Amino acid sequence: MTVDQKAHNALYELFQENGTLHAFKRGDLVFRKDDPANNVFYIEDGLLKICQLSDSGQGVTFFIRKGGEYFGMAEIVLHQIHSCYAQCLTDCRIWVLPSRVVEERLRTDLQVNQEILFTLTNRLMHQEHMVEQLISKSVSARLAWLLCQLSRGKQERKKSIPLRLTHEEMSQIVGCSRQTISELFNEWRTRGIIHYTRNSLTIIQRDKLGS
Repeated sequence: MTVDQKAHNALYELFQENGTLHAFKRGDLVFRKDDPANNVFYIEDGLLKICQLSDSGQGVTFFIRKGGEYFGMAEIVLHQIHSCYAQCLTDCRIWVLPSRVVEERLRTDLQVNQEILFTLTNRLMHQEHMVEQLISKSVSARLAWLLCQLSRGKQERKKSIPLRLTHEEMSQIVGCSRQTISELFNEWRTRGIIHYTRNSLTIIQRDKLGS
């Protein structure tokens, strides 16, 4: 269970009672940069990225959101437009909740306030750690960190991860070339650190990942 999932009971009930469940296909945009923040979103299942385009037109991924997590909340709290894109990496089912419902609960419901505060604060700390990784760690350490993030919540000793991100998408997150991702995966597989196929990756020796 993720940190977001531990703190989502009242919010999830709010989505179920007042929101609508929508189906999105892989590649669909949930919102675009500069769109008004009229809704907040909760992922029932699937995988989504919060991303931006650089001046050169290259995609830059800031966050990955998984089933059991919500997104678009900060814009509601701050009364801002969306500063990024939200794009589905897989087929997704996403709850869509009007912002007016959240704004009303923020004024009247202490539990909803606490859950939003907890999750946004936790994400801020997570983002600080991510910046540290990008600045101070090697590419192999950054990729290892990403794989560990994708396997969060899995209790098995050998953690299997469905490969829903392409090598290009992983390279955008950790800040390297697509070729480097492929080379690291092949090296780790040769050393027995991971078992790697086209559709899945299993971490066999987590303590050696990134070495």
